[in-house]
Amino acid sequence: MSKVNNFFIKSIILLLFCFLLFSNQSYSQSATPVETDFVVLQPLNQSIPVLGRLISLREAKVPATVQGKIDKIFVEVGDKVKKKQVLAVIDLNLYKWLAKKSSAGVEAAKAKLNNAQALTNITKLELSRLEELKDSPYFEIEAAKATLDNARATTNLNRLELTRLESLKSSPAFNVSKVEDLKSKMVALEANEAIAKANLNIALQNEKLLNYKAKYEDMRNKIIALLANEKIAKANLNSALQDEKVAMQNLERAEVKASFDGIIESRNIELGEAVGLGFTLFSLVSDTMFEIEVDVPANRARVLNPYEEIIAETSDNIKFPATIRSIGVRENSSTRTLQVRLSFEASSISRSINVGESITVAIPIGPGVVAATVHKDAILKREGLSLVYILKDGVAQIKPVELGDGIGDRFVIKKGLAEGDEVVIKGNERLRPGQKISSLNNKDDGSKE
Repeated sequence: MSKVNNFFIKSIILLLFCFLLFSNQSYSQSATPVETDFVVLQPLNQSIPVLGRLISLREAKVPATVQGKIDKIFVEVGDKVKKKQVLAVIDLNLYKWLAKKSSAGVEAAKAKLNNAQALTNITKLELSRLEELKDSPYFEIEAAKATLDNARATTNLNRLELTRLESLKSSPAFNVSKVEDLKSKMVALEANEAIAKANLNIALQNEKLLNYKAKYEDMRNKIIALLANEKIAKANLNSALQDEKVAMQNLERAEVKASFDGIIESRNIELGEAVGLGFTLFSLVSDTMFEIEVDVPANRARVLNPYEEIIAETSDNIKFPATIRSIGVRENSSTRTLQVRLSFEASSISRSINVGESITVAIPIGPGVVAATVHKDAILKREGLSLVYILKDGVAQIKPVELGDGIGDRFVIKKGLAEGDEVVIKGNERLRPGQKISSLNNKDDGSKE
């Protein structure tokens, strides 16, 4: 039996029911107020189904960042993983040993630097002590030399003067008293010169014994060498710290981890396999960030608009809205298609979805036929039928209808109503066929103008 015949049979049964109900029930003369709307004609867009696929917006190759032998593998293809989850391990014992060795090297370098700094500090203190001995015999030598030189110069001057005066002995200008005074002064001057010479000898002897000058110079040279050693020790420590840093990084990298939440798409390693630096171990795709990729016939793709919303559908008939994000510009020469990407909210699909899943996209091909539509609130469901109350001559009349696709908050009417029919959209749940009603939308007695 055809769908048309079924619709008419159900309609006749409903009308008979309504007639019997109306014939056995009386109604109040007062009209019940209701809200109404009208059946209107709307253009329907036509579309063609095109098969697409879900792709992940985020994909990544997981490379080996250290080289070595694969010790452990914790995941398989298809496994869901979390960010920073360990996927595999590369030669972990080796990199643990290298990390421990580098840490020991750092401690040894620190100890050498501490020793070098301590020795430098001790030597600096000794140099400071020597610098404080500026009043020692070593530092008195120059003063003793200067004193002796002055004493000698004074004695020589007086000796010359005494010689000159003695040469005047036969002269009337000869002054015996002055000569005698000068001779007495010469004795004192020669004594002072002798004392100065003795002091110089004592200072020289003390300097020879104590050797302060040599010690001071040696100490300065020693500090220069110690500072150089300290600089080398610091450089060695920095090098050891850098080695430790690299070793710790390698130890961490020996545990191969996921860079984001996702699914293992491929695995390219086996236990015991030796891998080199940069070798791709796994392929990882996001399981939360998706787009639809569809190859659309070029003549259809070129009339699409970015950000246009269209309907997509899963293989199990779950429909959801999607928005055109991009339209390719390079046509595939063999398929005559352009690649179109559509974004959507994963939450609009009532189940989990997977990368590579088939999605059918309704690609619009332009305006089509004009169809009658009715507000969704006018539809009542009774015994598997879709029913609508219409306002006719101030009376509620019930009609079965056959619905088409939804358009926003309206439904396409395939059968049962015509353009201009006034339908009840609020208050229809409590109505009975034949009941007097009046529209709150109209100011007359309830009839349609």
